Amino acid sequence: MALPFIGAHCSLLSCNLNDYLPIRCRACDQLFCKDHIAPELHECLTATLPQVPLQTAKRQRCAADGCERLTLESAILDTTDTVGRTPAVCPQCSLSFCSIHRAPGSHSCSNVNASDTTKQKNAAARRLLEKHFPPQPSSASSTGVQAPKAQSLPKSARDRNESPQGQKIAVMKMRHRASPADPKDKASAVPIEQRLYAFVSVDNSGTIGEPYWFRKSIITGKALDLLASRLGIISSQTNPLQLQTADGDRASSSILRTDMPLSSQIEDGARLCIVLQKQSDPS
Repeated sequence: MALPFIGAHCSLLSCNLNDYLPIRCRACDQLFCKDHIAPELHECLTATLPQVPLQTAKRQRCAADGCERLTLESAILDTTDTVGRTPAVCPQCSLSFCSIHRAPGSHSCSNVNASDTTKQKNAAARRLLEKHFPPQPSSASSTGVQAPKAQSLPKSARDRNESPQGQKIAVMKMRHRASPADPKDKASAVPIEQRLYAFVSVDNSGTIGEPYWFRKSIITGKALDLLASRLGIISSQTNPLQLQTADGDRASSSILRTDMPLSSQIEDGARLCIVLQKQSDPS
């Protein structure tokens, strides 16, 4: 049975080997076996012609003084073809530089003022910030024109009108250093969602006080007794203790009822004050 025709015969007449994987000579475009593919082994006529050396363009060097590195633009085969790309040249002086001296400030560009460039960049950065982060009405704008001041409120009113976000941040900070009002309560045993946090001071002294946390189910009277024990305050029938909100002045403070849950009378992060109510002498 005849074998199917596969491959090609070597073009060298003295060989004529049927090579299953012939190789084509790039000079004379004929097929040869692996032993005669070299031009000098098959007397390639094209290879014997005088070879004209290729004229290769000399790659451009960096235009910076004393730099011998190749320019970024020299990596492009045809520098005149700018379709679909931006030439790697300085936008100010239009010269080619290496990767180290490509910035105008790196090669002392004569057509750019470094201070002007910095001002332009700063102005562009300010516009970008104002676009994504507009200034608040209460803060001064970047142009130096101050926003109209809001009507002044008493300190107690400002405290009550604090933003919810500000109150949440204050509560988060105090949670890290708050102590349990009841020494029997352990932080690991009472989940955070079951706690009520408050700043406690004595005699409405105006200070923010120390942070404590209570169980949300605690009655106000029980909370007052725990705080008095923790702070070493002694009460009596003639000089009873009262727990009230601390807003900075006595006129705006409200006395808490001792027979109601503490969580129903104050909010998380509230300021409380223990006041020793002195009874007047009946005589």
